[in-house]
Amino acid sequence: MCIRDRPPAATPAPAAAGTTPATVVAPTAVSPLVVVGDIHGQFHDMVTHVLSQQYDRPAGTPDKRFLFMGDFVDRGPHGVEVLMLLFALKVEFPHMVYMLRGNHEDSQTSRIYGFFTEVRDKFDGDETMWCLFNTVFCSLPLAAKVIAPRRKFMCVHGGLSPLLGDLDEVGGINRHEYGGGSLDPTSESIVDGLLWSDPSDEMDDFEQNERGCGYIFGVDATKDFCRRSGLDFICRAHQLSMEGYCYTHDDKCLTVFSAPNYCGLHDNKGAIMVVDGESLSFKQFTSAGNGGAAQLPATMPWSRFFS
Repeated sequence: MCIRDRPPAATPAPAAAGTTPATVVAPTAVSPLVVVGDIHGQFHDMVTHVLSQQYDRPAGTPDKRFLFMGDFVDRGPHGVEVLMLLFALKVEFPHMVYMLRGNHEDSQTSRIYGFFTEVRDKFDGDETMWCLFNTVFCSLPLAAKVIAPRRKFMCVHGGLSPLLGDLDEVGGINRHEYGGGSLDPTSESIVDGLLWSDPSDEMDDFEQNERGCGYIFGVDATKDFCRRSGLDFICRAHQLSMEGYCYTHDDKCLTVFSAPNYCGLHDNKGAIMVVDGESLSFKQFTSAGNGGAAQLPATMPWSRFFS
């Protein structure tokens, strides 16, 4: 159930994702961890502001691991390139890159919000690649537990469900069956919450989410879940934050959003969280511009991206 420190082994992308447990454990004692929110096809922002934390790090400093909390596709123009780059890094360095599933890593959602059209346009009208991407999406983990020297927290794309007792229960869900009609109603509700739910400071417990899926969860729900799971807080993505990140629920719920100037309309900042030993810090950034071809910087050492 836990991903520990082991020498990396190259495996095909679907196999690498499929053999990863539904809940991964990301220790930070070996190297700093960069926690990333929504990307939404904004390739240039991901390369310029997120992955640069590794390839532009000062000489002699340790490698950084990356934990992406989902929503790699839709809305932005380069979902295909975002996925192919991250899949390549995951295959080559499986214990340095963690990828969680977001609500847009779903066939119903990505058919509507842009990824289906993008894939079809980039692969000469062939829908086969879109189906293959969705196969991999079903294998992505649903949550992660981050263990730092002075804190433990859960990372997830959306949030909580009233039927989820603690974090350990996520590991027992057959995530590959989500959305296919064969998952039991309790597990379906839990996954809905993990991918779709949102926090609110205006309530205590749970209500149905106006998104039409998942829940609105309040401060008491968050505190109770953290207590039952032995966590200090919950870190999630899923919602635009004008500053790139924000705390709610008496600092027990943290939202990180990593797509600056989302959809080219909102003029928001993006942010990432860096967990380095006992310290926890945020890096904010503005848009690098996401038009044109998805080109990689010449300074990015792909053959030795991680030392």
